[in-house]
Amino acid sequence: MSATVVAMGNKAIARDFSCILRFLILCLVVSFLELALLLGIFWDYGRNPLEKPYWMMLLHVLLTLVLGFLAWYRQRNNPAPCLNGFYVLLAVATGLMGYIGILGILLALGLYLEYARSATSFESWYASLFPADQASAAMALMERLDARGDAAQVALTPFRDILTYGTQGQKQAMIAKMSRHFKPSFASVLREAVNNPDNSIRVQAASAIAHVENSFMATSIMLERMLVGKGHDRDLKLQVARHYDDFAFTGLLDPMREEENRKKAIAGYRSCLAMDPKDQGVVLALGRTLVRSGELAEAVEFFASAMQQGHESRQMVIWFMETLYQLGRHDQLNSVARQYRGLLTGDEDWLIPIRDAVDLWSGWYNGDGLHRVDIFSYLTVEERSALARAATIREFQEGDIIVRQGEVGHEMFVILSGLVVISFTNAQGVAVEMARMGEGTFIGELSLLTGARRQADVLVLTEKCRVMEITSPLIQPLLQGKPGFLEAIAREIALRQMQREAIKEGRIHKGDDRLTELRAARIREQMRQHMGLS
Repeated sequence: MSATVVAMGNKAIARDFSCILRFLILCLVVSFLELALLLGIFWDYGRNPLEKPYWMMLLHVLLTLVLGFLAWYRQRNNPAPCLNGFYVLLAVATGLMGYIGILGILLALGLYLEYARSATSFESWYASLFPADQASAAMALMERLDARGDAAQVALTPFRDILTYGTQGQKQAMIAKMSRHFKPSFASVLREAVNNPDNSIRVQAASAIAHVENSFMATSIMLERMLVGKGHDRDLKLQVARHYDDFAFTGLLDPMREEENRKKAIAGYRSCLAMDPKDQGVVLALGRTLVRSGELAEAVEFFASAMQQGHESRQMVIWFMETLYQLGRHDQLNSVARQYRGLLTGDEDWLIPIRDAVDLWSGWYNGDGLHRVDIFSYLTVEERSALARAATIREFQEGDIIVRQGEVGHEMFVILSGLVVISFTNAQGVAVEMARMGEGTFIGELSLLTGARRQADVLVLTEKCRVMEITSPLIQPLLQGKPGFLEAIAREIALRQMQREAIKEGRIHKGDDRLTELRAARIREQMRQHMGLS
């Protein structure tokens, strides 16, 4: 491969030398012709000063036209930059200044060749700022982070670490990636890079920001031109609104331009919503942009109206509650939290702190640790508080076994903190992992509620694990008269049994609501008999 590169370099050098030699020969020929014409003019003038040298002037014009045609021909048929511009300059300089013009062209060519020896091309300079090869690592990192969703602050943590602790090459690779594949969430990192102690990083970050701004302006102009005559194209309008929304809060543009972008985004979303009022994505985008633009009073009215019309989603509720909090409307915030608390259940990492805040504002959170366990949502706050006060809090260390397979159990455990692994020993005596469970989950319920022996071992994986131990006398009164609570536990036990059976048989568990309901019905009867429920 190196031999090929050397050969290609030699060919380029030979081509450049050939271009220069041909141009110099042409300059010499033209200079001799112009010198001959100049001498001819002086000769005719010496012989007859009253007669104008029309023929000599005509020959000069003809020579200029020939040089112009040659320059045009080279531009058209020789796309490689082989001194094409100098051929144009030669025709112009010769036509205007004759022999003196040719001398000026030769001087310019000499200065150009001297400068080319040490100058760096724009492509090389840009490549040094944004090296493609070094960007590959950052590219792979960003692709992995993209798969993690929209948790921008979490996703940007590795980039901030690189900016703080990375080498110069790693920082350049990161900025190169951000410049080529810019996303609005990258803006905060680029702003930090502009203040980096390393001069080269500051220059590169500033160049990246300028590149992003130019790209934004070019795209804006293109989209606005596309909108002309297409006022009824909703998809195009939505694309334009999202484009302005993306660059409305980056902090990379000047404040006046960002304010203009916010107004254009809001107007675009309103126009799209007028064409399709049922588009929940546009509803959320408009409400979010109103909040981020500081139009809080308008945003509250908009969210309230949208949710009355059936636009209820997790993100909508979260933004609605955030707006109420900023306005200090705590009574309305409490009401919304109580009304939509059930919509914000789930095990997603990003949802856990939000769910805690919603539980707090709704009055559901009281510090007992049970508010994160879905099955206890069937109890009142007072019932949960009484259960938490009566239960025993136990703490285990890493490697401790909370329950053992085959034992008889009279308690269940709610995990308040830490992580455990659930495994069973198969017929061959091999331990098979079934699941790992952490905060907000429960274990050991089957033995407590049906009298069956423990089906698996539960081993602590973290340094510490705090659990709430709930015994039969504590939970039996709560199950009595609460069919929803009983049904939720029975269904959870049925799902776990079916998953365990699939693992034992080496197959993938496929949810089947009918089979789950049949299994849950049998478990409910076992629970009623074992717990003495009516």
